[in-house]
Amino acid sequence: EEAGEISNSARVRTLLGRLYYQRGQLQPAGDLYQEALTIFPNHPQALLNQAQLAIRRGDYEAADRFYDRVAADASTPTVFAPLVLRGKARIRL
Repeated sequence: EEAGEISNSARVRTLLGRLYYQRGQLQPAGDLYQEALTIFPNHPQALLNQAQLAIRRGDYEAADRFYDRVAADASTPTVFAPLVLRGKARIRL
């Protein structure tokens, strides 16, 4: 990390959170995702990961809100659109 590089700081926390998530350590994963969103409030990968975590915890309304935040941000690359649609479909099942 370098001072002033908010995107990289958020990315590092998101990646570390993903590692915790994959190991089943949901609390530290959520804490790191939240830190990433504190640094960079619309970081799409952190929002998507928070949505996945919310689904795993059974909080479908929160997951839907995270997906909506990704979809509503006009600056989010379109590469994330299929992930949002797939996640929303998963919630509806």
